[in-house]
Amino acid sequence: MARRYPNRVYMDWPAPYETSREQRFPFGQVMELPNGSIYRYTRMGPTIGIGARLYQSEVPDAEFDTLVVATGAVAGDTQLIITNGTTAVTVNEFAEGQVVIETASGLGHVYPIKDNTIAASGAAITINLADGVTFQSVVTAGTHAATLTKNPWLDVIIAPAVATA
Repeated sequence: MARRYPNRVYMDWPAPYETSREQRFPFGQVMELPNGSIYRYTRMGPTIGIGARLYQSEVPDAEFDTLVVATGAVAGDTQLIITNGTTAVTVNEFAEGQVVIETASGLGHVYPIKDNTIAASGAAITINLADGVTFQSVVTAGTHAATLTKNPWLDVIIAPAVATA
């Protein structure tokens, strides 16, 4: 989902407690109530939400760190194909997340992800960049590595006693 909302939306009660099957806002959207309370739009992880609890992003999966670039890109491209690790990927699992280029000329470049394809263990994942975003330098297949990170507001979990993310 492309970010097409303002940085902050103003809502009224009971908006922070409403649930829906369809995504209503980009994950992480800031919502402010008339009394100044601030909330963020999230999607719950594998557990049911409980009131008056502290939540955190899910623990990042190391399987998506330093992945091999299978099909490279040139400056101006909007798509990258990466070889998956050993964890299967679902459609749009990294939507609204980021891809970080880790080696050579693209070192440290961070790009927002629009969507991604499904991929089994070891298969190719196609990453499409957010609308209006293009690669700023060459990303070479087999030479460059990339790390995928989910949107931190996607699949939140109840925080354990000891912080994990």
